[in-house]
Amino acid sequence: MKEDSFSTLARYYDVIMAHVDYARWASVSDHLADALPIPLRYLDVGCGTGTMLEYMADTDRSCFGLDLSPSMANLAYKTCPQAHVAVGTMAQLPFTPSFHLITCLFDSLNFVLEEDAVQSTIQGFRASLLPGGLLYFDVVTERMVTEHFLGPEWSEQHGPFTTSWHTKYDRETKIAETTVRVNSGEADILRERIYPVERLEKLLKDAGLDVMACYDANTWKKPGRRTVRVEFIAGLEVSPAISRKVSSILMQMRNS
Repeated sequence: MKEDSFSTLARYYDVIMAHVDYARWASVSDHLADALPIPLRYLDVGCGTGTMLEYMADTDRSCFGLDLSPSMANLAYKTCPQAHVAVGTMAQLPFTPSFHLITCLFDSLNFVLEEDAVQSTIQGFRASLLPGGLLYFDVVTERMVTEHFLGPEWSEQHGPFTTSWHTKYDRETKIAETTVRVNSGEADILRERIYPVERLEKLLKDAGLDVMACYDANTWKKPGRRTVRVEFIAGLEVSPAISRKVSSILMQMRNS
């Protein structure tokens, strides 16, 4: 296995993912940031090529990004040069309480494959938050894998290049393995693990975080059998005023 799973894919990544609705995640994150103190310290874990950092960059915000892939982190710095970008694993976050807002989006948490590592990741989120801070993250469900990715190999055309995709899923280990090849080049292998919503809620609570919201990313309702992506908002020692602001933000987003 290559040390950097995105070493080939990184330079094509933004074109391949042009259909992804980053603006929606950015809108929620922006509203959450507005409910928090200024100046704000923001961390995006699993920052990829820096799209969220670019969206969130502002004169009143200090932005930090972390990604396991050196190739992706290098692109993130180029995308948002005013941000501080580091290479590292989210299971061992190197921060003391420093951030008002942490995001971990586009199923980045699913890339943590071990149960103890996902527990360490959530504990690291908690350890990195300032009192009153917020955590916003998402995960994909088993239905996302079985309904949208399993099956024969498929190809997608992206202007001057083509990608070929194939996914295998082990229902016992809950690990999905996706092979991605650009043109006829070397393949990148991406692995994600599916975590039950109830397990993540427990890990958040065990870490000392208050689960403020857990909802279907498409319907804004309680996750159900047909849910493919779940979003969480959790807080550390959040004041009633901030809690009311978050509830109001979610109500606005549901009705927009």
